[in-house]
Amino acid sequence: MSPRSWLILAVFTTALLTLVGLPALSDRPDRSAPTEAAPGFAPASPRPDRKLAGGATARLSRCGARENIYPPVRGAGEREGDPELTVLSWSTNDTAAPDDDGMNLTVFAALRADERPLRIAAPAFAGRGTVDVISPFGSGVGASAGGLDATVVEDGPGMRPVRPPASGSHHIAPGKRLLLQVNVPAEAMCPGLNPIDLIACSPEEAASPGEACPTLVLTFTDPAVRAYRAQGAERSPGRFSDRLIGLLPDPAGTAPLA
Repeated sequence: MSPRSWLILAVFTTALLTLVGLPALSDRPDRSAPTEAAPGFAPASPRPDRKLAGGATARLSRCGARENIYPPVRGAGEREGDPELTVLSWSTNDTAAPDDDGMNLTVFAALRADERPLRIAAPAFAGRGTVDVISPFGSGVGASAGGLDATVVEDGPGMRPVRPPASGSHHIAPGKRLLLQVNVPAEAMCPGLNPIDLIACSPEEAASPGEACPTLVLTFTDPAVRAYRAQGAERSPGRFSDRLIGLLPDPAGTAPLA
């Protein structure tokens, strides 16, 4: 079987385990805290960060870092679930020349507002996205990028990019969602890892299926998020977080941590 075929198989296996292999919430391991690396799963070595074409940064200094899956809270409302960022899927895609092994990650996510409308300036979250891939078994960060852009895509078959609205902002009505696509450059992958290593699940090494696969952590920041959370509250708007966090898989299930 060719290397390309093995990669396709690995992506399919990761998606299948994510969909059907997670245990009940009460049985899930606590992956919200850093763990020690298991034998045979050595962390990647850190390197200096690299600026990439287009303005993004490969945050290679984070390679191998063993830390909380949920970033530390930096303001009120960050984990209350409205607005809510949900990572729908992620996969590797070959965008390189035939003689190059470079691949990028493509992440699809949904931003939902519940209580009131939310307006996000276009282009959405320009340069204010981050992605971390945290390997299982205490291996730490396997890929990390900051300064990422998001592309708004159609909520339907094909997921084609949406033109920026004439109003200058994307409107999310209560109960509706905005679909987002994020491309993570291949250079964000830590040295010594290949795409199969990065996305592969290892159920034979896991105590339960919930800890067999890597976790993807996606964040966006925008002043509109802080304003949304602060609306109607008695506290100062400055106390509220402007950051959204989405994980796949989420160790707390579909509900954000309180």
